[in-house]
Amino acid sequence: MTTQPKLRHVIGTFGLNPYDDPDLEYDRLVVELWNSLPPLLLSREFLHDGCKIAVAVDWAPLRRLLNKQLRTWNRIPTKMRLSAQVAITSRNELSKRDWYPEFFVESYLYDLFIALNLALPGAADFFNVTVETLAPRQAERLDLSAFYFETAFRSRHQWPTLRYINPETVSVWFNRVRTGFGQVPDTPVERALFAMLHVCRSSGRPEDIVWLFYAFESLLQTRVGENYSALLERVCLLLQPDGAQERLLRKNMRAMYDYRSAFVHGGLKIIHPMHNEVMDKRVEESYDKTVALSQYATKLLLGCFQRYIHEDWREVRFRTAVEAAHDEV
Repeated sequence: MTTQPKLRHVIGTFGLNPYDDPDLEYDRLVVELWNSLPPLLLSREFLHDGCKIAVAVDWAPLRRLLNKQLRTWNRIPTKMRLSAQVAITSRNELSKRDWYPEFFVESYLYDLFIALNLALPGAADFFNVTVETLAPRQAERLDLSAFYFETAFRSRHQWPTLRYINPETVSVWFNRVRTGFGQVPDTPVERALFAMLHVCRSSGRPEDIVWLFYAFESLLQTRVGENYSALLERVCLLLQPDGAQERLLRKNMRAMYDYRSAFVHGGLKIIHPMHNEVMDKRVEESYDKTVALSQYATKLLLGCFQRYIHEDWREVRFRTAVEAAHDEV
């Protein structure tokens, strides 16, 4: 039995990023991505306790806005109210709750955010986005920022080079590694994706580095607490840096590892939650260091994810080889 589709709304501020130094090539890629969303990203189906839930959001108004902004160079963020249709087949104990459809709209948005930013880092920013609620509670913002993603992609002169991947390719891969709405990860890839979502909901806090290491350790299958050498070796296997790139990678990975250790073991001077750099100039320096390390780590992580997508990997296994040492003649 299919109930009458329920209408909800996705409300948020959207538009091309209003940078002082707009990147026209990048903006064109963003518009191209949104204009070519494949069916697997335009809608999503979920199964839950005997129910099938189908979510579809009408992104046409956003596409029109992005195309207009690209033509006119108008980058003013615009508040939009987008329709979301939720069709629920059958019933269960929770399907009668007002918040039930909203949960699946929100789950779809989380998945879409990750998938689009793997295809083109920075292409989807859901920071000021909420899902309209009929429940007796205030709707909460998703707070999903694409800041780290976009800065990673726009820094084209820095290794590793990220690329635009056909969204159809990404959607097929994503729907293989993220098969439902589970809130607890079932695979190493899901663990890494969830960690990345935590980073996107942050605002340059020290724990971002911890989340990013968690993502690396999950994706690269290192043992808990293993030192950074194993991570470094596996990042090199995936991204294949040249000599100069590997030297910089070693330097930055060591800085990231030392930062994480200092934070976890109490050696880091953390910033007061007020975070007022005007009153204390040291705040800006500490914050900038955290953000710089997080940006670099995010770019590495995106590079690893894009290699997974390119190879159509759901999981990888690393082997340790042993070979005899021979005296040099």
